[in-house]
Amino acid sequence: KFIPSSYTALLRNATYNIKFNGPASVYKYRLTSDEPQEIGVYTDRNLVRLTNFHVFMHRGNKILAAMGFPNFIYLADAETMAFIKKIEVSHNRSYKYLWKNIRCVIGTFSPSLDGEKLFVQTTRSFQIIDIEKGTPDYRWPLFFNHSCANHMQTADDTDW
Repeated sequence: KFIPSSYTALLRNATYNIKFNGPASVYKYRLTSDEPQEIGVYTDRNLVRLTNFHVFMHRGNKILAAMGFPNFIYLADAETMAFIKKIEVSHNRSYKYLWKNIRCVIGTFSPSLDGEKLFVQTTRSFQIIDIEKGTPDYRWPLFFNHSCANHMQTADDTDW
């Protein structure tokens, strides 16, 4: 539920005030000629504000990666919908900020084409996170908060 925010709070935090009403879920269905059949669901009690997810191949396994507020990416086996691990995305406080209590909020993410990395845009940085290690290989910090796009796609074809 979005709660009205002042313009100052919106600009300072680069996010709306939000009240959560329970965990999110990703449902897996098989489409049949009769009707869709639910064959699996992934959820976690801390998985809130799920705005996007991706299914991709990682080292021969089909992985579901789901974004959870404020700064988590949950990984699950896309075949069994079983939890694998949770990656916390943070920013590096290598310089002083203009405001206190600024947090890193994920805006969007996308897996690399080889399934080894996650490209993550936050309100404070752009990061390339190694899936196995769960830590960034590259972090480009942003001095000012910015509002992120909601969806990102990785592609090897830029002719479109």
